[in-house]
Amino acid sequence: MSSRINFIFRCQPEHSCEYGALLDFINQETEMPKKELILTTLACFWLPFALDYRGNISKEDLRKRALFAVYKLKLHIYHILNSFDIAQIGDLQEMNSKGSYIPDFSQEDSILNNLS
Repeated sequence: MSSRINFIFRCQPEHSCEYGALLDFINQETEMPKKELILTTLACFWLPFALDYRGNISKEDLRKRALFAVYKLKLHIYHILNSFDIAQIGDLQEMNSKGSYIPDFSQEDSILNNLS
């Protein structure tokens, strides 16, 4: 019989901050259940590292999982580019060189330190 992992995450950012907007978006009613949205997103970024950390996976299987995560991230990058009419990734290099908007998550640092 396999054991389950109990993971509880509580976060209460200010409504006006960027994490507040993010959590408002996640809390809205969508076709994808909230738990699936969060776990799928986490898996794209962190599953290969988690599997490597756990250590009971072959190098080849780990590589396949990492490639699949990269594939899903690339798909999401294209979704963002298309959704917000961004011509190409080069626009990001131009944005950084002109000192344009780069998100300020400094207010959220205290949230990350107070997670329960």
